[in-house]
Amino acid sequence: MDEMLFGTLLDYVSGYLDAVERLIVADVRAEARRLAAAWRALLRLHRPSGHHGCTGCGRPRVGRTTSCAVWRVASAYFVYRLPADGT
Repeated sequence: MDEMLFGTLLDYVSGYLDAVERLIVADVRAEARRLAAAWRALLRLHRPSGHHGCTGCGRPRVGRTTSCAVWRVASAYFVYRLPADGT
């Protein structure tokens, strides 16, 4: 392959890979924002309601435990940072 053809091919491939990389970053950012917004909405729906328990699922307060399943999952993944596979 001659030098000029190689340079053209290299420019094209590099430009393509740069464009793909920009798309990945933009898509991941958009999806991360959507995911965070969905979790915030879900957690707002399941906010604690004092001695009545959870406003979203209606789970009554039992003993000292006031967290519904939604909040237990959120704390496990976002506070205690369980791995993505849940183990």
